[in-house]
Amino acid sequence: MIQTEEQLKLIDMGGVRGVDSEGPIYGTVGYQAPEIGTDGPSVSSDLFTVARALAVLTFEFKGYQSSYKFTFPDAVPLLEQQESFARLLRRATHSDPERRFGSAGEMAEQLTGVLREVLATLRRHAPAGVLYRVQPELQAVLGGGDETLIPLGETGPPSSLSRPPQGRRDHRGDADAAG
Repeated sequence: MIQTEEQLKLIDMGGVRGVDSEGPIYGTVGYQAPEIGTDGPSVSSDLFTVARALAVLTFEFKGYQSSYKFTFPDAVPLLEQQESFARLLRRATHSDPERRFGSAGEMAEQLTGVLREVLATLRRHAPAGVLYRVQPELQAVLGGGDETLIPLGETGPPSSLSRPPQGRRDHRGDADAAG
């Protein structure tokens, strides 16, 4: 489950079967890997599901349970703008399980690289003097330091970012927070 504002959302992870069971697999079309019905769950199918959930959460993904239940549409603005993110999603959801990520650690490492690239892009395209503080959840991933404060573009901050404390003007500490 994840909490967004005042709502709790259940994240569907593609399939479930009883522990140590050869019984039926229950899941949701659009999140399940294509081989789940014949080969059963695996690390590869779990990572497929994580990538599908990530896609559904990051862009308007119409048809993910029908026309695009195993693929992505061609014209997704976010995927066109963020090529590394698009490559990550396409690798994690490749039709051949052998061509997907080999482990959650490998996918997490690649996702961290994508996140760093996205933040660097935001930093380059932001108006001068506009700074935002990365929330603590991302600081652990990014390693803190100068990357904990980044400028954002004119469209406003992504949901994972917040404004710096009142009175704070830049990441070097030239102005202390009011207080």
